[in-house]
Amino acid sequence: MSDKPQLYKYKGNRCTSCGMSVQEMVERYGTFHRMFEFHHIDPKKKAKNYKNLIRQKISTTQLEELDKCVLLCKQCHGVIHAQNIKAKLDLKLEYGDRTVSQQFNGQIIYDALENQMRFFSEETILLNPYILRRTNKEDELLFGVDIGSGTFFKELLASLRENEEFEVFCADTGKCMLRVKHTGTELKANHNIGFGFLDMEITDKDKKEFIWYRNGILLKSTGEVINKGVINYTLALPLLP
Repeated sequence: MSDKPQLYKYKGNRCTSCGMSVQEMVERYGTFHRMFEFHHIDPKKKAKNYKNLIRQKISTTQLEELDKCVLLCKQCHGVIHAQNIKAKLDLKLEYGDRTVSQQFNGQIIYDALENQMRFFSEETILLNPYILRRTNKEDELLFGVDIGSGTFFKELLASLRENEEFEVFCADTGKCMLRVKHTGTELKANHNIGFGFLDMEITDKDKKEFIWYRNGILLKSTGEVINKGVINYTLALPLLP
């Protein structure tokens, strides 16, 4: 059976609309069962075997399905289906000498009393600015739209030579999000968990557990969910054929 508390934590542990958290729900009503539901923004993406899939033990396939969803309390889930308002949102960011934009497909809940609209999308915001620092090269301004291209890190890792390294910093705070060094026999990485541009699946044979790292969240087959801190790991060479 699935571990619902773990899945809820993966999706933010609170209703994306009204903000009611799982903990608040338990404190108020004594239970969270039947109180929260996963909502597919695009119903066409919903797996045909969704009901069985969501009840199973955590797996890559299950997490991929949750990535198509937002977490809603039952009331807000009912409202979003009843109103059924589809929308697109365009965001533009001007930073330094660059302008980047991203379009989101989603849905809206309209509150007539507050005269407010809430927009929902399962898509990740990719407009955050970063600084890429590489050995013997000038710093480079990057954005999530650059880093999340799919091939960015594969090409960057493959370009490293012995004793070279690269670092990715948050442009606003200066915090190091990722550092990778080529030691000659392997690549050593120091990775801030919140920097979610690399997906990994790891088998810890000593602890007999499976670990997923995706979307800036680390999940363990034992039920643990971690979204803060730093992980260290090594990557074998060569990375590309």
